[in-house]
Amino acid sequence: MRKIRKACMSLLTAAFALPAALSACGSLEDKPSEAPAPPHPEPSAPPREAFVDTEAMAAIDALYTGEADRTRKRVNLAQGLSYTLSRAPSAQYPDTEGKKLTDGVTNEAFSKTGWVGFEGVSALTVDLDLGESIENVAELDVGFLRVAEYGIELPERVVFSVSDDGGTYVAVGEMRAPQGVAATVKKTYAAVLPGTIRARYVRMAVSGMKGWTFIDEIGIYKYEGENTAGDTLVRDYYGAPALETGGEPTYWDSSESDYNDTVNLVAGKPVQIELVDALQSDRATAFYNSPESNPALTDGRLAARAAYEDGAFFRFTQGAARSLYFDLGHVSAVNGIRASFLREDGPNVRLPAGLLVYGSLDGKEWKVIHCVDTIRSEGPASIAKVDESFDKAYAARFIRVSFEVVVHVYCDEIEILGRKNAEDAAALYESTAVCERFPQSFVTPDRFGGVENMLLSYNYNPDTASGGTMTAEDYLPYVGYYDREGNLADTFFDSFLYLPYGSYVGEGKGNLAAWRAYVDNVFAENGNINALSKAVGQVSSALGREVRASVFFSILYTWPSHTAFGDVDGDGVIEDFSKAEDRKKAIKWIVDEQVRRFEEGGYGNLDLRGFYWYEEQITYADPCETELIRYAGEYVRSLGYKLLWIPWNYAPGYAEWKNLGFDLTCMQPNYAFRYDRDKSILYRTADTAKLLGMCVELEINDVENPLDVSRYKEYLAVGAETGYMDAVKIYYNGGGAGQLYKAYRSANKYSNSVYHDTYRFAKGLYSADTESGLDEIRGCADMTLDCRAGSTVSGRLEIDTEAGYSVRLAVSPKYGALRLNADGSFSYTSRRNFKTTDVFYVCADYGYGLSRPIAVTVQVKP
Repeated sequence: MRKIRKACMSLLTAAFALPAALSACGSLEDKPSEAPAPPHPEPSAPPREAFVDTEAMAAIDALYTGEADRTRKRVNLAQGLSYTLSRAPSAQYPDTEGKKLTDGVTNEAFSKTGWVGFEGVSALTVDLDLGESIENVAELDVGFLRVAEYGIELPERVVFSVSDDGGTYVAVGEMRAPQGVAATVKKTYAAVLPGTIRARYVRMAVSGMKGWTFIDEIGIYKYEGENTAGDTLVRDYYGAPALETGGEPTYWDSSESDYNDTVNLVAGKPVQIELVDALQSDRATAFYNSPESNPALTDGRLAARAAYEDGAFFRFTQGAARSLYFDLGHVSAVNGIRASFLREDGPNVRLPAGLLVYGSLDGKEWKVIHCVDTIRSEGPASIAKVDESFDKAYAARFIRVSFEVVVHVYCDEIEILGRKNAEDAAALYESTAVCERFPQSFVTPDRFGGVENMLLSYNYNPDTASGGTMTAEDYLPYVGYYDREGNLADTFFDSFLYLPYGSYVGEGKGNLAAWRAYVDNVFAENGNINALSKAVGQVSSALGREVRASVFFSILYTWPSHTAFGDVDGDGVIEDFSKAEDRKKAIKWIVDEQVRRFEEGGYGNLDLRGFYWYEEQITYADPCETELIRYAGEYVRSLGYKLLWIPWNYAPGYAEWKNLGFDLTCMQPNYAFRYDRDKSILYRTADTAKLLGMCVELEINDVENPLDVSRYKEYLAVGAETGYMDAVKIYYNGGGAGQLYKAYRSANKYSNSVYHDTYRFAKGLYSADTESGLDEIRGCADMTLDCRAGSTVSGRLEIDTEAGYSVRLAVSPKYGALRLNADGSFSYTSRRNFKTTDVFYVCADYGYGLSRPIAVTVQVKP
């Protein structure tokens, strides 16, 4: 990334081989200057014409079949393919079943299982067979990781070659390692071809390896069919509901034979279904998700037994939740609902936590008319029956039934009860059906002890230099807001949640000694909570008014595999976490220990408000899990505190949070880390959080990456639009001093704006129109370079802007190798003995937008 103020120009240098150039003109060394010229010089020989490898150029040209239409759907031909490696990966980072590089799973950070690791400097080739000759291959790429601290480095070069027969290969692209990149970074080496080519066999040759080389995914792409978002996710499995909306309401004729009878108003009627979240493509099948054409929901046929194989069940799998839409035909008086659902613990078919029933006259405006709070059945294989009456009969033409889907939900029948005669039915606006399970409003600060903006303050990581200890200096720009001139202008975050780094709470570290070490770190001298108290005092003095902060501590997970945790109550007996009562003892100990240490600390400007259940999903496979959560909630509330939970996006148990005993739940959208998702996930998360009375977590990945900044700003914009800006807010900020601290200190205008825009959001003042840090998206003029065959020419994008940007490849050169560096510079290396005009295209990537493609033309001469 750069901050550049110079006018748009190209600073170019060429690396020419002077001796070779001279030899092409004839050597001068055998003609001493003092030798007299002969009186009758011999006639000179004609200059020798340089060799041009027209055959090699023609071999490349012959592969091209047409233009690449990148507006169409991008299809990865490599996904699921087997391949051949020229050398085996390390046993520490193996290639599981020989398909990890084509399993469709990409990684953005270090993990021990997501990457295939190679140790040493020996070159590597990866060969793939597409099975048949493909005429429209448009792109090839492969991902690598750099973590300098672990000795994981990027390879110097990757050459992409193709073949028709698996014997003779032609190189179609080459990417060199970028220079000046971050110490930890994921980089994709790509050949974005200037057209489509024909290929059956593909080879990727990786060289210049050193230390460790980590590879995660190979891509071979063509473009065809309708463009849809993502290759592995299906968002339109059912299609969008198409209700007959608009016009005046219509009513049943009083001559209908059952006009005054209470009947099932949806008997035999079709259903339209809406997904909340996308399906994995392998779940977008009739086996896992019954299509709308399946009549099972309204055909009157009940399942004969409590078994998922029974064909009477309509199946729902994944997708977070469903809304079922029914058109009654005319306005009717609806007064009740019946439904039946399967519970079968073995195949993980679960009951929905509840149902929400809406009514509408026009299919546009909806009103909740009933809530089914609890759905229960007896036994691990049983059918739950719902049979509930509404508080009154409501006039409605359309009915919507919504429920969450955790893994699998199977329903064999839904009935909407009522009469066709709607003369005496209540208007929808008279409904006051706001139940405890579905409050249909975000949790606001007045409902959670005044907590409004809570920062996740990660602490204790022995593997880092700081050990996971925050200082008062680290906390100052969080407790107080410092304006762009560096002046303390206001307070900022009012609450801080202490929790350990994820690397420290794994199954292997969950013993009493580790728990004690964690608690010691929370109360470290001059660090963490002591540093927070100091920072609060400094901000209070500087502002000349009392400033207080709320704090929350963590309850760590009691791994059931730990049968020798330690003696927490001093009775001489080692706690065994295979027993629920011993796990409860440990939960009580960590609560009591942190309360005791807090009270002994005498923090006059801090208020202990509650505890965090340190787990991001409900592990239903743990038979004690729900019992332990309820115990923890009851115990902390008996001490006057609250219990909160922050599940990942639509994690198991998210919809049952109140029944489980949590006082606050804040759902993670995970949009900051899921680059395969668009911002619709923010809207869906906001809708779900509002429906269930939760709040939404704000998340930022890397404040120095403009793409991550742009995605974070979308959290803010959607929050201002949907209303979670005015609710309780929890902020994921990374470890250490955090990304917002980096933004506060950053000289990069766009990165720095994250700090100031977050302040406006925290105070309820943000909108998309008030976003700061944006500069005009600019590029620069196209450029032309001269290059000697077999040598390298370099250039740089110099753009008249103060904004930071990176250089993104748009189209690769056809005949040469390309290196794109972090500072906006690039280099092109020609092949030997070529004479051609080559063109490649790059864009300036500001994170919030791309410049137009900038053409770089290279005149290659022998």
